[in-house]
Amino acid sequence: MAEKLTPQQLEAVTNRGGKLLVSAAAGSGKTKVLVDRLISYLTDPVDPANIDEFLIITFTKAAAAELRGKIASKLSERISQEPENRHLQQQLQRLYMTTISTVHSFCSDILHQFAYQVDLSADFRVADENECRQLQDAAMELVLEEAYQNASENPQFCAFVDTQGIGRNDKAVPQILLRVYQSAQCHLDPRGWIDG
Repeated sequence: MAEKLTPQQLEAVTNRGGKLLVSAAAGSGKTKVLVDRLISYLTDPVDPANIDEFLIITFTKAAAAELRGKIASKLSERISQEPENRHLQQQLQRLYMTTISTVHSFCSDILHQFAYQVDLSADFRVADENECRQLQDAAMELVLEEAYQNASENPQFCAFVDTQGIGRNDKAVPQILLRVYQSAQCHLDPRGWIDG
């Protein structure tokens, strides 16, 4: 990507009017805008910020590592242009104290830090994909077992199984329930969405 910013990118880099949303296609320069915007705060002539005052969150570990590398590269470039600038030299050292992480990692750090306040074991860990699937399958089995045991009291469940089961086979029922559950989780009020 070219070093020169478009007018819209320049506006995103220099805008200090509050919250800012940058939405653009892949490869359009969002990371460059973010890095340049950050550097502009660090090099502000009146009130230069410290890099570890920022929280930088992305979606993948690779993107977080890439972002840290691009920030380091841009800082090194600016230091080579202004070798006497102690503030910029400090920022390069502080870069490794700066939170540049994934959403999951940031949330995990917060939970570890405040585990005692939410009655959570301090040595908890996030389950991997296979463990989550096993827990999900076990929960589904319990829910369906209870639903089948109480089927005579729940005509809606019976109608659901009768219409969604193919012949005498109800193998599709757990998959359908899981898809509905996952769709509901994408809504602000999952229970309200299901009830609606």
